[in-house]
Amino acid sequence: MRKLSEYIEIGRINNTHGVHGEMKVEVWADDISEFLSLSSVYSENGEEIKITSSRRADRIAVVKFEGVSNPEEGARLKGKHIYAKRCDLTLPEGRYYICDLIGLPVFNIETNEKIGEICDILEKPASFVYTVKTEKGEFMIPDVEEFIKKVDIYEGMYIKVIEGLID
Repeated sequence: MRKLSEYIEIGRINNTHGVHGEMKVEVWADDISEFLSLSSVYSENGEEIKITSSRRADRIAVVKFEGVSNPEEGARLKGKHIYAKRCDLTLPEGRYYICDLIGLPVFNIETNEKIGEICDILEKPASFVYTVKTEKGEFMIPDVEEFIKKVDIYEGMYIKVIEGLID
């Protein structure tokens, strides 16, 4: 059984904002409000960074971190990726974190034969598209019920294979 990471990469600190140490954060979530509800995030090395305030500003979050009171102090965080603890996040039924899908084995639902594993996920207007790496190359499959029959982030993704899909 696969072990899931305790931390989910949730965004990147892009720049300082104003003169009081606020930071612009690019949030990598479907709903920025979940990020705004967090009281802490974590650095790449697991160090806790407490959030004293946060607000939405267009498609980014403006965040005030504890211990950052001016742009010079904030500059040390610029470009850093930030993480949230999995237990602090909620995910709607039938939704998955990208980090949990990358590397997930893909099986033929009819034969239980392993086809390959997910190596990339593209976000397209109609749906996500999974890139599956096989021994013979790669193929793409859209995230629609016609093809994706079952997803278990511990076990694998089960798909309906139609003629010409893999070749």
